[in-house]
Amino acid sequence: MGQKTSKYLRIKASTLVESIIALLILSIGVGMGMMTYLNVIRSDRAELKTRIKVAVIEVIIKTQDSHLWMDEEVSGQGYTIQKTVTLYNGNPGMYVLSVRAIGGHNEILYSERKIISSQ
Repeated sequence: MGQKTSKYLRIKASTLVESIIALLILSIGVGMGMMTYLNVIRSDRAELKTRIKVAVIEVIIKTQDSHLWMDEEVSGQGYTIQKTVTLYNGNPGMYVLSVRAIGGHNEILYSERKIISSQ
């Protein structure tokens, strides 16, 4: 009678060793994917573009906060930010703020243009 009940109660399952191997293979795959992702994020070109965009936005915010309506040029690491301010359609209370980052070979790396009220 003991043998009959053990045949019916037997459940097919994976062993602990099989589960550990599956987790090991999965973690190796995830680790390789994370390394690839971090290499793309850390690439010099992407980092430079992000740094330049942040610098341009800082110049725009600084200009709006301090009401410095004059042209200026700021040098960074491998780029130069040029800010030009002109009147918008001759209206003395409105300005066109053009900010662009120029690289070492006179290439435009990033550019932004805004219409700003002086009030």
